[in-house]
Amino acid sequence: MVLERKNNRIGISTIMEKQLSADQVKENEARCKVLAKVTNRFSDLAINCESDSPSYLQKPINKFFYPTQIISPKKNKKKWEKYKIPIVLHSCTNPFIKGTEIVRQAAARLKKENHKFEYIDAVRCPHQELMEFLDQAHIVLVQFYCVAPGLLTVEALHRRCAVMTSASCKYNSALPRGADKAWFVTNKNQVYDHLKKLLLKPRLAKQYAYQGYHFATKHFSYKYAEKEIHSLLKTL
Repeated sequence: MVLERKNNRIGISTIMEKQLSADQVKENEARCKVLAKVTNRFSDLAINCESDSPSYLQKPINKFFYPTQIISPKKNKKKWEKYKIPIVLHSCTNPFIKGTEIVRQAAARLKKENHKFEYIDAVRCPHQELMEFLDQAHIVLVQFYCVAPGLLTVEALHRRCAVMTSASCKYNSALPRGADKAWFVTNKNQVYDHLKKLLLKPRLAKQYAYQGYHFATKHFSYKYAEKEIHSLLKTL
């Protein structure tokens, strides 16, 4: 909530409060306080998404890394070379806090307007099946109340998908430089317009997919995370 007031935008905290009962909100808040208290007292180093945890952690928070296996550069190119009917994918484990209803409404509206695309709704999909969907997908809609990219964004970038998500350098200074060009920054009110734009401009969609792939191989890999974490450990 602190971050949402600071940025003057609705985020996951507000959405969660609408989903949970008053007692559940208090429980969740109490858990966060205990976790922060333990971290503040006992940890030598805190690694987290700073923009998601500004309230109770008192010590400096080092940026969170997404160590991910790099996919072969040759893989996933053919789906763009044979681009005819775009495949649009949305997946999440919690539809309420990720903006799933907004995505479904946008997809239904675009279908009604006779835009040609295949829509895959992979909510709560097993991981292996989801990875197979990502290998086919051209455009992936992730989440629209967040300030951090999340693991699905990273996995989609590695599989050369054009990603739409609300994560942005404007609200998250810990993101690597160039992140806003790695995916199509999209807030909850822009889902329909941005998806329509990518459907009408396949070259733009392909541009985001390739920019995102190169960004992910540079910043979201085991090699990069290992180097950065070693640097942090040396400061102790």
